[in-house]
Amino acid sequence: MQVSAPSFAATLKIVEREAARREATDEPAISAQDFLRSAAESRKEFSRERLKALRQQVTTLSLFAMKPSAMAQFSSQMAKELEGAASDFARSVRTLGEDRRSFMPETPAEAYQEIADTGSALERHVLTDEDRETAASFSAAARQIELLTDNALERSSEPGVTDKAKRARSDALGVVELMNRLDGKGLLEPVVR
Repeated sequence: MQVSAPSFAATLKIVEREAARREATDEPAISAQDFLRSAAESRKEFSRERLKALRQQVTTLSLFAMKPSAMAQFSSQMAKELEGAASDFARSVRTLGEDRRSFMPETPAEAYQEIADTGSALERHVLTDEDRETAASFSAAARQIELLTDNALERSSEPGVTDKAKRARSDALGVVELMNRLDGKGLLEPVVR
């Protein structure tokens, strides 16, 4: 199942409707920051929906005794889809985390002063409990895909099967690594594969 991200035009329509509603109620106009926040929220929610669908597919796939080549093929497709959803989720969380900062420097001098005061150029964003739960769910789905690929690797030594299974495993490990970085785990540790 291939699921595509919501289009820019659809997000723009939502923002335009919100701006029209605010005009009708004499609320301040929608800002670019509100637009970015809205787009990030919708991208994050869509990533959660993709994750839910993928988890169901992985669970269903694990119930069948398939040929190793089919298992490797499906695992590879699902790992790529999971990797895309995880990347969208991580970008959204980071965008929203940057939006939560109270101080937005207007000049390079103010930005430099902010870095000097906080001691870090990369302020780590804070994940909500719901975001942590979603990140853990992404990691769990990646681990399920790893188990499927391990199953295919154990049952076959054909080059085509092993290549696909190893790519799927690598993509799944990339998702786990991304979710760990998102939560601030292992930032200074070398990546071990």
